[in-house]
Amino acid sequence: MTQHTALVGELKKVLKESGRTYADVASSLGLSEPSVKRMFASGQFSLDRFDRICQFAGVEIGDLIERLERGRALITELTEEQEQGLM
Repeated sequence: MTQHTALVGELKKVLKESGRTYADVASSLGLSEPSVKRMFASGQFSLDRFDRICQFAGVEIGDLIERLERGRALITELTEEQEQGLM
């Protein structure tokens, strides 16, 4: 997964956690809901638009990066049972 894709995915999680919908995002940006859905599905955002969505969601890009890092740091090693299950 690219960093860009991971950031978009994390932004989607933040929106969902805050109860905000694509319709809400569309309204805040002055776009149609299908346009917003296409942006999220394709991951094609200008940096300005991505930043505006982050502002709407009440999160900064740096916060998204921190969330990603915390998620990656959670699993650092497997238990013996997990290793056996993989084999």
